[in-house]
Amino acid sequence: MSYRSNERPSRLTIAGLPLAGLVFLVLTAALSLVWSYCKLVWLDEFLVLTTDSAPSFAQIVHIQRAYPISLDPLAYHAMAHAAIVAFGSNAFSIRLPSFLGFLGMQICLFVFVRRIANERAAVFALAFPALTDALYFSVEGRPYGMMLGLMGLAMISWQAATRTNSKRNAGLVTMAVALALMLNSHYSGILLLVPFYIAECFRSLKRRSIDWPVSIAIASGSAGIILAIPFARAASTFRTHIDFALYLFPLNHLRPQRIIWTYPWLLGTHPLGQGINKLCNVAVLTIIMVVVLAALWMFALRWSKGTLKAPAAEAVFLVVLAALPLFSFLLSVFVTHTYEDRYSLGLIVGISALTAVGLSSVFESARATKVMLIAMFVMIVYTGLVHISIDHKYKQQVMAYLRLNQDIKAKLMADPIKDLYIEMGSQFAIAAYYEPDPEVRSRLALVYSREQELLWDNMDTISLTADHMRNFTNLKIVPFESVVAQRGDQLFVDYGPGQWTWTHEALNASHISVKPLGPAIGGQLVSAHFQP
Repeated sequence: MSYRSNERPSRLTIAGLPLAGLVFLVLTAALSLVWSYCKLVWLDEFLVLTTDSAPSFAQIVHIQRAYPISLDPLAYHAMAHAAIVAFGSNAFSIRLPSFLGFLGMQICLFVFVRRIANERAAVFALAFPALTDALYFSVEGRPYGMMLGLMGLAMISWQAATRTNSKRNAGLVTMAVALALMLNSHYSGILLLVPFYIAECFRSLKRRSIDWPVSIAIASGSAGIILAIPFARAASTFRTHIDFALYLFPLNHLRPQRIIWTYPWLLGTHPLGQGINKLCNVAVLTIIMVVVLAALWMFALRWSKGTLKAPAAEAVFLVVLAALPLFSFLLSVFVTHTYEDRYSLGLIVGISALTAVGLSSVFESARATKVMLIAMFVMIVYTGLVHISIDHKYKQQVMAYLRLNQDIKAKLMADPIKDLYIEMGSQFAIAAYYEPDPEVRSRLALVYSREQELLWDNMDTISLTADHMRNFTNLKIVPFESVVAQRGDQLFVDYGPGQWTWTHEALNASHISVKPLGPAIGGQLVSAHFQP
């Protein structure tokens, strides 16, 4: 039985994509590249860049097993390292795997939905993720975008393999490899196995027999998690004390309502901005939610009436994928004890496909299709430009405060061997990567203290990271206790009281004489006098 639509495909296609699909793909790529150019490297990306700039992949493997600072398994690091070898050690290189993964996910969505519905609905599915918060992960030097691309590849391979009993060896191998790489991109990839298992179990029950080649391919891909175990054990040292994830999402504050809130958070376009931008973004989110809910209702009606042009197992797959926050919630309650919305990012793929399939009858009208795709194009452009504008302004602000005025610089350079100590990891990362003055950059030093961090922040994430970095980087990384032992006047950037800013409290609690010198690196330059 064939499940393909009888719709005539577009005459103008490039690499199988109709012109409209290609336009949305190019739009996504253009917005992502410009946004990436305007977006600052932040702490987690800096740690990725530091790790994957190692001279060889063998050294990266050793780093990830012995003293990791970027707590992901190897697949993403392998791709980022390859990009660094090709394009240099920079933000573009570490963001390239997720950028390509995101575009790949969009193409896979097009293929998956076209097999179920029609070409116009498939174009809508391709475009939809660019309108959501998922677009952020195409400009993020982290594994999430790459993981989405691998999941998309596994998804269309599974779909193709379950629609035929012959000539599917290549698809089965592709699915197994994609699943294994997905699991070795980020540990949350284990959640993306759930739709494959549930849909295949449903399919086996319906056909009253197990499709062994497909089941073996899924199991083989799942076995790839074994390769991630040594790196997970190395990363587990960061869970000894309360880390940032537990601080932001403590388990005792986690309620089932969090499942519901994950949807507007990931379907929205954050940050919302201010003034008219905030109102417009709220309007866009409202439109998205209304359209999605209406489409899901239409999908459910068609499924209940048996008019859905898709195998039931594929419908189950999409519904389970869209319900990913439920499984993420259960995993956090019973296993990991942490919950973060981005671990459910795969729901965007499920929602995109379900929405497109639910609206497929609307797309049978050329006029309605044109109106919806034009509206989609305008909203993607608008929200993308809002993101770009916000990050561009922030980058300008940061670059401005990194340029020390002459008086402050003179105080720093007065002593030829004096360093500038920063204990806030995020600010040190920005300064180490972007500081335009090589003299100032040569004086930057990350100061850390496990004792002080545990005392004032109730965690040791930054101190562990700093201690690990000392094993393989040339950055200046100094224990706070050794700075105190130097005696005399030492220069610190004080960021005031707050999380991850224990310097302020530590100096005050020790009754150290502190003299403000002026603004520097986003904080206040102070001279702390340590007596014998």
